[in-house]
Amino acid sequence: MHSIGESKITKILDKSSANVPLWREYNVNHLTRTYPAGVRVNSSNYNPTLAWSVGCQLVALNFQTNDSNMLMNDGRFKENGGCGYVLKPANVMGEEPGESLFKSGMKLKIR
Repeated sequence: MHSIGESKITKILDKSSANVPLWREYNVNHLTRTYPAGVRVNSSNYNPTLAWSVGCQLVALNFQTNDSNMLMNDGRFKENGGCGYVLKPANVMGEEPGESLFKSGMKLKIR
């Protein structure tokens, strides 16, 4: 698991365009949390779409501030019946669009 501040996300992705697919690939099998910069003493929020677009699973925001970025977050997680969970798009999961998440012939062993 990686925990990355908002400023580092931008720095990594701005450094090289080749980092975008590499980070998406990493997030297919690993957990990444992003969080607001510590200099946000007024509890404002950063735009979560960049972190979502590269597959970050946990995008922390300052819930005490009801700004446009928090409203975007609320809307994103209401789109699945309000359950608070949204599946990643196929391209972030490392699959081709339309490809099944569950491969045929997969066996699950339960002990």
